[in-house]
Amino acid sequence: EVAEEWTRVNIDLASYKSKNLRIALVGECLKDFNFAYADHIEICGYLDNNLQDKLEKQGYISLADECCGAGATLIAAINTIKRKMEKVTPSMNFQRHLLVVGQDIDETVALMCYIQISLLGVAGYIKVGNSITDQMTTDDNKNKYWYTPMYFSDIWTIRRF
Repeated sequence: EVAEEWTRVNIDLASYKSKNLRIALVGECLKDFNFAYADHIEICGYLDNNLQDKLEKQGYISLADECCGAGATLIAAINTIKRKMEKVTPSMNFQRHLLVVGQDIDETVALMCYIQISLLGVAGYIKVGNSITDQMTTDDNKNKYWYTPMYFSDIWTIRRF
């Protein structure tokens, strides 16, 4: 019940924020931090060539950053993927077809990344931990993971099974 309410609130926020994904969401609240977003990130030719195939076969694209920091690179990549998805299928809601996974050793920045991708309405999770010595595994301690509200939406719950 709580997860459903968070998902609804997150979708409302996401629809507002997704109009301009380049907004430094956490930066608006934490004025003492400087945020720089990579405006011109390009995700290899891989996406151009395989986006349609990947979406047809799997139904979604996954994006991972093992040293995500506060999420600048992930957000730039989300922007790029969103634009490319809109070219392939203009009516497609990118939030239903993109899974974001991140990890960072520093808890503060990992949680900043979690907040930002949550506010963008993207399904995913962030792990707090060293990506070299404490890699993500299926038998991990789940207390180290922060799951976005969209991760618990119906479409992503079905995909996990």
